[in-house]
Parts: sequence; structure tokens; C-alpha cells
Amino acid sequence: MLGRLLGLVMLSLLSLSAVFGVESMPPMIVTNGTDPTIEILPLSEARLSISQLTSIPQQPAGSFVLRNRTNIAITAAIVEWSYLTKDGARVKRGINCDGYVIGPVWLVVKPQDFSLITPNGCNERESLPRMIAAQPDINKPIPSTDDIARIDLTLDSLIFEDGTIWGPDKQRYFTKILERSTALKSFAAGAAAAQNAGEDLGSYITRIHNEARTARDRQSTWKNHYAKLLEESPNPTGTLKQLQAQPPLPRFRHIGDEQR
Repeated sequence: MLGRLLGLVMLSLLSLSAVFGVESMPPMIVTNGTDPTIEILPLSEARLSISQLTSIPQQPAGSFVLRNRTNIAITAAIVEWSYLTKDGARVKRGINCDGYVIGPVWLVVKPQDFSLITPNGCNERESLPRMIAAQPDINKPIPSTDDIARIDLTLDSLIFEDGTIWGPDKQRYFTKILERSTALKSFAAGAAAAQNAGEDLGSYITRIHNEARTARDRQSTWKNHYAKLLEESPNPTGTLKQLQAQPPLPRFRHIGDEQR
């Protein structure tokens, strides 16, 4: 019964595409369960109801609109695509829209708003006008559209600003955010201590590089990452201040399909 319903949905989407003249895309199946607070629309379908999308050039197959119907911002979206080609092969791709990388937390999808997610990037509604002049390569980083028979889309996890996590979260991506935050705090505290002791920032960066080569653990690797950010920054002191001002993380917790 479920397979029949999915088939009818896919046929309906293809018919609508033909009627309204939007781009012809392979059928896409969203593997997540339904939730009234989260809406996932293939771009070809979303163009029919969202005026801001009508002028956006064709995007890679699998692009979709993520609508947040809650009053809490989404701060990370971990997306997986599985492309079934016409010769039976599976090609997997993914993207991490991570708002916790550096500086003030980036709101991937604001409350009661939407963003466009493609295999090439995550685009807030406000940034859509900048995409009008862009001409993306629609066959990168995915198989040629003509070779795709079907797309399976999974939102492995959506992380909300209050720390709640929606989705199966098989990747447990929140642990990576925690790991990175721990390393950042250690790096920033070490930089402050070094400066207070009269050590040059360049000397501290070199010390972190050497420690990473010796330790070869994940914390040292992340600290080395932040050292490279300072090294490559035209304003290392300003970048360090931005790192030191990173806001505290929320308490991450899974909510499954509970209502927010």
C-alpha cells in the first residue's frame, strides 16, 4: 500500500512538472516520516507555490526546499542523497549545513521560513536573489541527470537552536559539533594564555602545528585547523577574537517525532 502511494505521489509530481513547464527531474522519495512541523519539497514542486523560486536557474537533481514550521530556528541540517542510476548503480552524496562552524551561530532555516538545499550548498531565502545570475553545473557533484532513475533523500538530522534533534541521526552529527567546540575552547584558551605570557601569536600557532604532528588525535587535528585559520587570516587577531566569542552550545537531545 505504501509503495503504491509513493508511486502515485511521484507520478503526480511528474505530471505537474509537465503541465507547468518546470525542469524535468527524476522522481525523488523522502525517506523520513511525515511531520507537520517540517516540510520537504522537491525544488520542481516548490517552484509552483513559492514565487521567490521561479527565477532560480535549474539546480542539481535532488535539490529541495526545507520549510521550518516551528518557532525555533534550525541551526544544522545533515542531508544524504542516494542516486539510483538507470544501470542499477547507487551513488551517494551528502552535505552538512552546519551553523556552528565559527562565530555567531548561523541560522540554516529561520523560524517559520524556508531555505533551498542543493548538493552544492545551503541557501537561506534571503540569499536566493544572488542565485539568479549563477549558472551551476547541474551534473556536479552528482551523476548526470539523464542517467538517474530515482533519488532517495534522507534528512539524517535537523538540529534546532534549542538543542533538540529531529531525524534518525545515524551519523550522530551533534557529537562532531561537541568535539569541535571542545577543541576550539582549548585552542582559544591556550592562545589567551600564550599572549598573557608574552608569547607571539605566530609562535603559538607553530606550537599547535607541532603538537598536531606528534599527537595525531582528533582534538589536536581540530586545534591545528583553527591554527591554520589564524595563519591564513589577513587579520589573525580579529579572527582569534571571533573564535573566542563563540557562543556556548545548547544541550543536545533527541526528540524523535514529538511535537515541539
